[in-house]
Amino acid sequence: MVQLIDASQLYRKLRKNLGQKNCEFAPEHITEILAAYRDMAEAEREGEEGIASQVFDNSDFGYYKVTIERPSRLKAQFIPERIAELRFDSRLREPILWMWDTFGEKVYTELAGA
Repeated sequence: MVQLIDASQLYRKLRKNLGQKNCEFAPEHITEILAAYRDMAEAEREGEEGIASQVFDNSDFGYYKVTIERPSRLKAQFIPERIAELRFDSRLREPILWMWDTFGEKVYTELAGA
């Protein structure tokens, strides 16, 4: 359960402003807010003063997770310098050996057109 409490109309004026602060909650206001919180009671403001409180179910604030997929913007260039670097990558050892066994020197020259 979610409780929203509007106690914006509960305040008392300060005798002397403290910077931008010119009002505060009195102890009786704090007691009233705490009572509404503890009771989880709904309350409507009466007139210009008082407290307003509403209780909602958690599902009222639910949302759906949306996954936005977009195309990967990777570039692949089969040039001798870049393929030669991959030969020494231990994670790619098997695919590189397969490419070399299957295509030989063509890996550097003819795969770009295939």
